[in-house]
Amino acid sequence: MHATQDSFALTSCPACKARLRGDEPLDEPCRRCGSDLELIRRALASARRLVGVARTHLARGQSEQAVVAARKAMEIVDNEVVRRLLLACLLSHGACREAVRLVLSGIHENQRRINGGAIFSSEQPAIQSGPACGTAEAYRETDADDDSGWDSGGNNSIS
Repeated sequence: MHATQDSFALTSCPACKARLRGDEPLDEPCRRCGSDLELIRRALASARRLVGVARTHLARGQSEQAVVAARKAMEIVDNEVVRRLLLACLLSHGACREAVRLVLSGIHENQRRINGGAIFSSEQPAIQSGPACGTAEAYRETDADDDSGWDSGGNNSIS
């Protein structure tokens, strides 16, 4: 899905899996099972709003505020749109270590999804700016204290 709004639409009922249009009013219950979906729709609308706030901060060069808003959105919805936005915010802020961890956590999350394991972690690290992304120093720092499987010696395999 390319449109931000589509990424935050409730397209199926979590209770009975009935297909939804995604543009129903907030207070409309599931047409099949009658489940109250208002809280879920409000949470998705809040995540959509936070993505807009993060994008605005990023466009204004306010990277720290952008990271905060993107993280709040990711606490609500962990999808590709929010993950990419958070990555852009972290890189803009110079938080290379967190950016690398975010990318690696996505790789590990996809492996868990394929294997049927847990798929969500709400643990968010504190913002840490550091050396400019792309510098050797940034990657040495990441290697030194990261147990992600990244090896700067060229043996880069994720297990």
